[in-house]
Amino acid sequence: MQSLLKKYFLGMNEDYINAEFVETPIGESQENFLDFILTGVIGFSLLSGGMFSMINIFGRYRKLGTIKRLKASPMKPIELTLSASSTKLFLNLVSMFIIVFLGKIIFDSSLTFNWSLLVIVFFTSSIGMMGFGILLLLLFKEPSVTIEIASILYFAMTFFSGVYFPVEFLPSSVRWVGNILPVKYVVDLVRYTGNIKQISLNAFVIINLVLFVGGLSLLFVSSEVFLKEEK
Repeated sequence: MQSLLKKYFLGMNEDYINAEFVETPIGESQENFLDFILTGVIGFSLLSGGMFSMINIFGRYRKLGTIKRLKASPMKPIELTLSASSTKLFLNLVSMFIIVFLGKIIFDSSLTFNWSLLVIVFFTSSIGMMGFGILLLLLFKEPSVTIEIASILYFAMTFFSGVYFPVEFLPSSVRWVGNILPVKYVVDLVRYTGNIKQISLNAFVIINLVLFVGGLSLLFVSSEVFLKEEK
């Protein structure tokens, strides 16, 4: 410390720290660290609830031979998929409300959600992540392998998707990884509904449409192919 002070007062400036200031978007209300993490956890719960629910459900169906028996019924593949996911949707919705409630009670969260928008984000994001989950199961066949791959993706998304800190804090060389992961946009939508991140209305609508239409398409196509493979 003495040497640093001496160099400073003597005008010696060879020791310095090069700091980079990164601008991050904010919303209408004052953002704090806990609110930022809470909204990230909510967004991430939509990913895990949607993706792992489909892997677990259809992985168990495949292992027990349930799908082969259901194929003998007049039920269409998409009807089976939607019926299997409807219960999980309800449980995930309850889980989301519990996270918000505990955040307010335990951590005294100051978040003020637009609940109608948050429910919209919940359904579109859940459908999108469910489609992603059944696609993984279709690609990797074996449920145990699919869960391992999903866990690796889960870890990567935790770090690169801005769940616990802004994506802008990442080095520019790896920042592009977060921008191609779907959960990054889910988290952004949740933060928008909590008024701590500002995005345009057009962006909000487009992201929700992409998640919903993309997820529903993946559910339809993947379930058709998945059930046809079960002989």
